Amino acid sequence: MALLRHLRRSLVLITSASALLMGLPGQGVAGADRPVPVAASPARLTPAHSTLIATDTHDWNNYAPDQSKVLTVGDYQYAIFYSDDLRLTLSRRRLGTDDVQLVRFPHRLSAPQDTHHNAVLGVSEADGRLHLSYDHHGHPLRYMRSVQGLLTSPPATIGPAHFESPGPLVGAGPLEERVTYPRFVQHPGGDLYLVYRVGSSGDGDTYLHRYDDVAGAWSRTGQLLSSNGTYPPWNNSTSRNAYLFDVSFDDTGRLHLTWTWREVASTFASNHDVHYAYSDDNGLTWRNNTGAQIANLPAGDPLELSDPAVVVEVPINSNLMNQGVMTLDSARQPHLITYVSTVVPVTPSTSNLHYVHFWRTADGAWHRQFIDDTSVKLPPINTLTHAEPFRRGDALVDDSGDLHFYSIVSGALYGYVAGAASGWSDWTVYRVGDAPVGLLDQGPKFDRTRWKEQGIVSMVVSRPQPDGTTDLYAEEFHLRPASTPAVPRLKVRPASRGVELLIDGAEGAESFVVERKSGDGPFVTLATGYSQGTMRRRYLDDGATAGVKHLYRVHAVNAAGHGPAAVAGGTLGDGWTDYTVDLDLRITTWSAGVAFRVNEVAADFDQGSFYWWAIQPARNGGELHRLIFERGAIRRLPVLPLPDFVAVNRHHHLTIRAIGDRITTLIDGIEVDSVTDGTHARGSVGFRHGRVDGDRTLYDNVLITEPGGAVLFEERFAEPTQFACGQLNLGALLVGPGGRCSLPVRSFTPAS
Repeated sequence: MALLRHLRRSLVLITSASALLMGLPGQGVAGADRPVPVAASPARLTPAHSTLIATDTHDWNNYAPDQSKVLTVGDYQYAIFYSDDLRLTLSRRRLGTDDVQLVRFPHRLSAPQDTHHNAVLGVSEADGRLHLSYDHHGHPLRYMRSVQGLLTSPPATIGPAHFESPGPLVGAGPLEERVTYPRFVQHPGGDLYLVYRVGSSGDGDTYLHRYDDVAGAWSRTGQLLSSNGTYPPWNNSTSRNAYLFDVSFDDTGRLHLTWTWREVASTFASNHDVHYAYSDDNGLTWRNNTGAQIANLPAGDPLELSDPAVVVEVPINSNLMNQGVMTLDSARQPHLITYVSTVVPVTPSTSNLHYVHFWRTADGAWHRQFIDDTSVKLPPINTLTHAEPFRRGDALVDDSGDLHFYSIVSGALYGYVAGAASGWSDWTVYRVGDAPVGLLDQGPKFDRTRWKEQGIVSMVVSRPQPDGTTDLYAEEFHLRPASTPAVPRLKVRPASRGVELLIDGAEGAESFVVERKSGDGPFVTLATGYSQGTMRRRYLDDGATAGVKHLYRVHAVNAAGHGPAAVAGGTLGDGWTDYTVDLDLRITTWSAGVAFRVNEVAADFDQGSFYWWAIQPARNGGELHRLIFERGAIRRLPVLPLPDFVAVNRHHHLTIRAIGDRITTLIDGIEVDSVTDGTHARGSVGFRHGRVDGDRTLYDNVLITEPGGAVLFEERFAEPTQFACGQLNLGALLVGPGGRCSLPVRSFTPAS
């Protein structure tokens, strides 16, 4: 624990220095380098119960601005999501029995690759209605509600007949035409509010609405945030939009609002500053941090750039992530968590993103501190949304005043906790669960009602399955003291240098002890405290020697002690020789290109040594190009015609068998080529796309097997991949123009 306290004090000093670089201190922001009192270790999120909600759901179903994705009324918990066939779906789970009913609505998700199209729920208590809003990114408002009394007198079976037809909120018009990010907000007295943006990123206004549960009708309170104003630091930008952290009532009925401005849609480098305002009259008028009124919605005076609402100065080019999370502590003070670069101004090579905590104390002062170890730069995960490994999560404050945050990082769920006694400065990072979670999910948001009434943290979580599909689970967590961490799941595989240990599982782990045994020698410690204060899953052993059997032993460690060890290992070899490559592909533009027997890799991929087969359906009626690369020299084999059934935007299965000097190629089970060539006898597999013709292909279900059928490598692209090119795209790898990469050249034979 002394080491941990020293680490945290070091982090505080790093935070203070980084904040000065970022311009964070600003007016009213207290420094983060105050003394840290020693306190008992706070409780941790501990998995308690898991219920399958639905199989074969869409690849993503949680997004940062959801706010109310899942909620409990009486004996039932409701959640909203999209199925694998893109249908809007509502689940109702009976607490206690876990019986789940699904309501499938006719509506289908309009843009499957756009994670902005969130779906949310709201409750109007007096008339017992459930409210739904879904599938927007600058689209006409999509809203529907249940029949009266559905929640207060729930039927034994729920179905589409219990919901009214979709319709406008207040009435047709421009303020319901270009909607994004709906959020239902519950007043402690039961009233329901709805907030959404009209317009676009970089040029949008936010509106507030209130539901009258006696009349059963919505009214528009007014424009809450305006895009107006001129911002000189970003080329005198004259429009922007507010990205909300959250909109929340406290138990007195005060409405708290926090946000950051974005100047242009194209980059979150144009995000700047943290803003705060509150309302004591249900959103009619708003006051800033010092209590001065700065907005009056009925009078047509919204919050805007010129209003004095900045509480933490964060300059442009900080890569401050919008739509982080906000929670309130027992003193009704807001706590915000998002991520931002420690290096400002950022460039692609210098950006160093880490989670940061901003919070207000009762004296009106604002504070800031980084949460995870800023000296560790996590590897990117290029997905269809963001390349950074971080995802925005959710946060809560427990009865002891301790602050809990959780998020998905690199496909794993992590928890972060800071004690109230330390002034929320003694952050501990730990593994929450054992199973992988969806790479594209932001959040997931927890059920506020279940937490408030029963002290259970309940959320819906996407879980990728071995067959490449995604299932949705209701996951429940208790807050418990740290217990001995679980045994890790350990996988050893070749890397570009040495071997890489992929450390998963290990529920409750704060750090790891890594040991290696080479040949008949003893186990030698390679690292202690590995991943402490951060979220690393991969350990690189660049000292592993080819031809020598190495065994690795990994223990998880936390405040309660050491957990049982996982042991795995094998022998690093010179590369695969005879094998078969099977994969699915869909060419969207011009060509697919597969490299195999890649035995030399250069900084310029084409200076390496490998075979390259290019499938080009749109070229001269369809052609198969076969090229042999050898240290920059290129030899072209005769071009072959493709069968008529091979086409752009059609799903195909490709098989390449490289056995000895015989190379056989099949498409959809039909042999299209068999050639004898002995230039390359061994090597790995990869992709190579041309830069000129716009080559773009989706690859999936990569399987590499030995002649006897033993699996050498398998990849379904639901988790972080070893292929360094392209982006993970709804369970596939999308490789675009110029994309070139391969698996590590060396092979690895697991120990028996």
